[in-house]
Amino acid sequence: MKGEFKREILMMLLSGPVLAADLFLIFLNPYKRRDLDEDVLETANFCESIARERKKRIKFNKVICLLKKEGIISCDKPFKTDRKISITDKGIKILRKRLPLGEYSSTKENFIKIISFDIPEKDRKKREWLRCVLNRLEFKMLQQSFWVGLSSIPEEFIQDMRLLDIFDKVHIFTIRSKGSLEISEKN
Repeated sequence: MKGEFKREILMMLLSGPVLAADLFLIFLNPYKRRDLDEDVLETANFCESIARERKKRIKFNKVICLLKKEGIISCDKPFKTDRKISITDKGIKILRKRLPLGEYSSTKENFIKIISFDIPEKDRKKREWLRCVLNRLEFKMLQQSFWVGLSSIPEEFIQDMRLLDIFDKVHIFTIRSKGSLEISEKN
């Protein structure tokens, strides 16, 4: 669980410095970011809600301190909600080593997408990750490194490939005329 918070924080910081208060919203509910006031109003017992929030804030500050101590992030002010937190070069390197979850949402399109890749053996884990993601996006494997499908390509998927340093080894084509290709939506 701590690793997921760490990854989520680092991913958020990739786009630039972020206020600590915004990062804290991830700690309140990492799956659905909500305002602090909504959490308090929905809770039957106001005191319990405040106590839970305080525990989460303490946990959040511990994780931020640990990340700062490890040299993964940098802060301009200590323990302030208006402090700006940035990712360091070391943080970017650590983030590149970890594989993203690969859970993306996509829509069906009328055009066929062909994805071809040539990822070396030394990056086997990244290659397996890519195959797994393509399968989740409902692409069909024609060969080990040649996939076709009707799904759109999510922007998060492109960003994750760049983050893993495999984007230049992946080629994505859009085909407007099927030719002899047959793609069934059931399989």
